[in-house]
Amino acid sequence: MNFNSVVFLFCFMPLALGLYYLVPGRVKNAVLLVESLLFFCWGGITWLPLAVGMVAINYAAGLLLASLPAGGKRKIVLIAAIVLTAAALVYCKYTNFLLDTLNVIASTGFAKLSFLDVLPLGISYYTFKLISYTADVYTGKIKAERSPVVFAVYVPAADRWPDREIPGYGGCPTPDTGTLHPAKSAGWC
Repeated sequence: MNFNSVVFLFCFMPLALGLYYLVPGRVKNAVLLVESLLFFCWGGITWLPLAVGMVAINYAAGLLLASLPAGGKRKIVLIAAIVLTAAALVYCKYTNFLLDTLNVIASTGFAKLSFLDVLPLGISYYTFKLISYTADVYTGKIKAERSPVVFAVYVPAADRWPDREIPGYGGCPTPDTGTLHPAKSAGWC
């Protein structure tokens, strides 16, 4: 579903916004997460495990970085999170290119992977957004997010997509908890 499609503009978005504003404040992030996953999976659920896995890796890395003292183990966690997250991007974008190249250079008969013809929505954006979060936790610019729901909402929040800018993790503290609220950082509330 495209942002400028009739289905998005006149069905999905009004229903999503209506539901978001109807639910109580403490479940708004959960609603945003479900709506983001619905949007992400509109064309099929093929890439859902990859998206969930990338979020889980960086969420766990952030928590682990926050719990470790300064030293070599922190750097290993950072590098592992970056490599695993970037590996997903490389796999999605460059596997067929590599197979084609091997077929030409080495006269191999590797077949293209047809499921890679349609890439997951925003895979490059997700990848670099996740890496920026983990790097910011590593450098101490931000604290690791403790809520998996709040963190998972941060990733697909399309707050900078028109600019193609990868924003750092952050947002407006909510008055009741003092925690970050991705919906507010995206300008949605």
